[in-house]
Amino acid sequence: RKHPILCQKMKKGFIRQEVKMKQSLRLIVASVVFAAALTGAGIFIYLQLGSSKSAEAAVETLPAGSYIINMGVIPQTVANGLKPYGLVYEMVTVYNVPVKWVIDPSKAKDGPDFTYNAVNYSGGTFIIPGDLITPTIQSRITYWNSLGVQGLYTTTPVSVPVYSTINGFPRVVVDTISGNQSIIYTYFDNAGIPSSAYRPGTPASVTSCDDIWVNPHGDPTWLTHGSLYNFVINQRGYIWSQCHSVSMLENVFNPLNPSQKMNFLSTTGLQCWGSAKCGAVAESHVKFPTAPFTHHMPADPVMQFMGSMSGACLGGSEQWFYPLSTGTWRTSTNRVVTTATGVSPREGVLMAYGHAFGNTSNGMVMYEGGHDLNASGSATDKVAAQRAFLNFCLLAGRARMPQLVSSAIQTSFISGMNGHLMINVSGGTPPYTYQWSSNIAGTFGSPDNDTTTFAPALNSSNQSGSISVVITDACNRIVFESRSIAVTGSALPVSMLWTKATRTTQGVKVEWATASERNNDYFTVFRSSNQTDFVPIGKVKGAGNSNETKSYQFTDQQAPAGYLLYRLAQTDFDGTAKMFNPVSVNNTSKVTRLSVFPNPVTSASSVSFTSETAGEAVLEIWSMNGQQISRQPFVLVEGSNSLRLDGTSALVPGKYFLRIVMNREVAAIVQIIR
Repeated sequence: RKHPILCQKMKKGFIRQEVKMKQSLRLIVASVVFAAALTGAGIFIYLQLGSSKSAEAAVETLPAGSYIINMGVIPQTVANGLKPYGLVYEMVTVYNVPVKWVIDPSKAKDGPDFTYNAVNYSGGTFIIPGDLITPTIQSRITYWNSLGVQGLYTTTPVSVPVYSTINGFPRVVVDTISGNQSIIYTYFDNAGIPSSAYRPGTPASVTSCDDIWVNPHGDPTWLTHGSLYNFVINQRGYIWSQCHSVSMLENVFNPLNPSQKMNFLSTTGLQCWGSAKCGAVAESHVKFPTAPFTHHMPADPVMQFMGSMSGACLGGSEQWFYPLSTGTWRTSTNRVVTTATGVSPREGVLMAYGHAFGNTSNGMVMYEGGHDLNASGSATDKVAAQRAFLNFCLLAGRARMPQLVSSAIQTSFISGMNGHLMINVSGGTPPYTYQWSSNIAGTFGSPDNDTTTFAPALNSSNQSGSISVVITDACNRIVFESRSIAVTGSALPVSMLWTKATRTTQGVKVEWATASERNNDYFTVFRSSNQTDFVPIGKVKGAGNSNETKSYQFTDQQAPAGYLLYRLAQTDFDGTAKMFNPVSVNNTSKVTRLSVFPNPVTSASSVSFTSETAGEAVLEIWSMNGQQISRQPFVLVEGSNSLRLDGTSALVPGKYFLRIVMNREVAAIVQIIR
């Protein structure tokens, strides 16, 4: 935040390159990056302090062929600054292609998020992963290029700090009470986002299935806008507002219960935009804000725009916001663009946002000054201010959509053989529906479940493609997860469709099916109770030669308790034998839904599962040749369990078994990759 001495010197037109801040303010200056421009809007300052909020980012390596959307092109225009949001919207809502939002958490204002081939990319870069770009996606990127979107395809892998993976867009309601909804429509039109992405409505029409209510103007009262109190607190909805509706909204209260007040971002309310315009509020502020205007928190997701947005706020009845003399901004409120009036935590702001009432359990609220962000200031000011609005919409989508908790999606398949898929989500509004699909021909065991199998159709050639699952919650919010997959062609004499093992009252039933058989004499069923040694337990006669689906089964009536693996061997008439991959079954069913995320494993991987009982257990990592790598004791609880996976640093690249041992018996096992 601004220091009073610094503000005083800014007003005199003098800016020091090094500023010493008082320790009592607990502010450590990380860097000061400034750019001053004397325009009709006054002077604006870029200031980065060590206390500023930064985006949380995890470094991801994206493959060659990824498309970098350049969000830092100078000068910013509607074409290169706003149209990219339309491309992102289309990718995630039409084609189920996730987009990476890349933000360097330590950058200065307008500084690079990353560098690729000696080019700096700034402004909160969007990247479409290369392994999910099909000819159709390429053609859509070309279309958006024709509208002005700039970018390039990578020719080598690139490692970038990913703040968020965008895989959904919020349900937007644009307020109609003031009759100014066309202002907001223009913002979406500039971005190329279609009208199907939002709907007009009043606060009373907003439901728990809506994600963000957008107010372009108006005169809020408890009678007309009181329902927003419940929307932001109990339904965790998001609110965006501009112009003089902001100071009026912050002073609205329930006349039957005055403790219910909509001072979402301030402690006591805001000064009114005009004398006697906000009911009983006596304090008001002047119309025009005082320069310089300071841009804070350059790594904050809302602040991902280039240059200054201040000029776009300098029009309309309320261009800036200022707390009442009896209060301040809430400590949790991000005052991201401030004026020269006042001292933190009671300074004037052009733009601020945060969780309502400072409670992270509530939805977020954001204010921008000015009547129309598309009407005032320079072209670059307008683009910057509208980008801030669209960034807040992306945050609303991120918070309100169902979120991926963990997944176990196999990415390497053998043609004609089953692979296992699992997705675990939370958030949104349960219950969820699932729909799995792949652009490679094949069969899903349960395409509408959170857990299923996928068997690529029999093909002698190697193939590459993707597999996706679309998750829809009870409010029809749609998100998805997509992974690239590789399929190894099969030339086996027996084309196996699937294999499974199921615990029954008579024992473990092993079932399988073939698409075709050539010179097939018989199958041998093998069992392992230690995941290493397989012993034969039975034979089943084959069909010889067949070009139609054949089904088989074998029941292991002597199956011991614990976690078991079964695998099949197929033997030709000439004695040639082929071994198939194992399938697993828990013959005690005490631990289920074991998964590791991310997998391939890293130092940040975690293990999640469900247990029928509580007690002591051990998490073990074993090599494929039966050598124990690590042993991690822990205490499990009844129900859902989650713990960090240790011991990954000792692993060399390859495949391993991760297993849970209870009472000296293997309760669950899953394969991991390093």
